[in-house]
Amino acid sequence: MLSSLIKQFLVDKMTILDWYDGIVRAIVSIQGQSYLLVLVAWDAGGLQKAFILTKLSLPFAATISRLALEANNESVKEERWSEFNNLLEKYMSDYWGELYLTYEEPRQGKVFSASAINTEHLRRVKEQNIESADSSEARDFWFTLLPSCKPNNQD
Repeated sequence: MLSSLIKQFLVDKMTILDWYDGIVRAIVSIQGQSYLLVLVAWDAGGLQKAFILTKLSLPFAATISRLALEANNESVKEERWSEFNNLLEKYMSDYWGELYLTYEEPRQGKVFSASAINTEHLRRVKEQNIESADSSEARDFWFTLLPSCKPNNQD
């Protein structure tokens, strides 16, 4: 059974970690708390997106921000991206805290709504990349998880 808890979040600051026609992964700061934002489903044709949001400790947020920045340095790019991806995959596989799903792409200074979902759904996120988010399996699962909040059903 899905939780019906819907929260409003105001993004104070956003650090984009990975980008492909929009956010793939980012750290968002909301009322002094850091969260990891991950694109889990994308329908490029319909311009629909689904993101999950997990809490991060401030030290861990600083570590992954540093690795993402270093990954843009050509001399260590491959090594840093590998370290960055491995660290995030381990974090996601070990995470058991609050988990939220949103069909809105968060923006700095803007409010967005997200629904609390069962943390067990996080186990479906095997890889955090655009290819896995753009799969029919991802779209079929994430876009139907909250039927009352389907993307692009705004009046």
